[in-house]
Amino acid sequence: MTAMNILRYLSGLPSAEEILIVTHVNADPDAVATALVVKSVLEGRGFRAKTCFPEGPSKLSKELLAKLEVAYRNDCSCAARRVIVCDTSNESMLAGAAECLKNAEIVIIDHHEPGGLIHRASTAVVDTKEVAATVIAVELAKLAGVGLEPKLATLALAGILYDSKRFSLVTPRALRAAAWLLESGGSYEAALLHPEEELEYSERIARLKAAQRAMIIDICGTVVALTEVSAYEASAARALVALGADLAFVLGGKGELRVSARASERVLDAGLSIAEIAKRVAASLGGEGGGHKGAGGVKIRDEKSRSEVLRALASEVVGELMALCREER
Repeated sequence: MTAMNILRYLSGLPSAEEILIVTHVNADPDAVATALVVKSVLEGRGFRAKTCFPEGPSKLSKELLAKLEVAYRNDCSCAARRVIVCDTSNESMLAGAAECLKNAEIVIIDHHEPGGLIHRASTAVVDTKEVAATVIAVELAKLAGVGLEPKLATLALAGILYDSKRFSLVTPRALRAAAWLLESGGSYEAALLHPEEELEYSERIARLKAAQRAMIIDICGTVVALTEVSAYEASAARALVALGADLAFVLGGKGELRVSARASERVLDAGLSIAEIAKRVAASLGGEGGGHKGAGGVKIRDEKSRSEVLRALASEVVGELMALCREER
């Protein structure tokens, strides 16, 4: 499906209807930009739209919104009968906002591996080859004939640049979207200058503890690091890959356990997918998992011990790498 399918869906709805737009928790610049571009499209088509950023936008997103002077309102009340979910299709990534989906018609805009919500969606545009969900939102704006204000166009550029790692990952559609945003008055310079996150003391400690506690496994020359922290799992996983791990899995959370995973370019070139590993581990533990080939995560709602989760991770990763090793031989 493409953005045209969403436009057709919207064309069949009563005018002035309220639609809720929801992102994943701790919404990064891509998620925030997608939601606000979709909101602009809906309002341009005569709908009443509100945005819900569960647990608020990320620190970086808040700084970016403030810098670009883009106003937003975080309203997670669940009165709307229709909900557009942006940048995820896993219900566990919505936190309390998942309640808003119970009796609602669902539309999904995403670029991650499909999650459980995909089976409940009336319309879904999920393109795992696209570098950012914002690209799909921009295509929707173009098709709908809705122009974006320069500030919002700049935010959308920043969203694409953030998830594409400043176009180190690129597709023709992403470049076309970027060109249209520039023609709409977006500033490439301002989008490039989005503030870099300065690591807080607690995050630096979490990274150091993750490295200190890491169990290192060498499988056919592939270095795997498994560890646990109490917070900042994604940051710790990135740090372990930067230190030399090919695969990093970091367990964290209290009550609801979370696993964040990252992969080096070397193992991605060999055909391994973090998203697929995350899905299988989640299925075996009664949770939800997904993501991209090189980055993903697992959320486990049932009460599982940390050792049980780490064993499941180790078993899945060892099995996957041994299979790749046999293929290479």
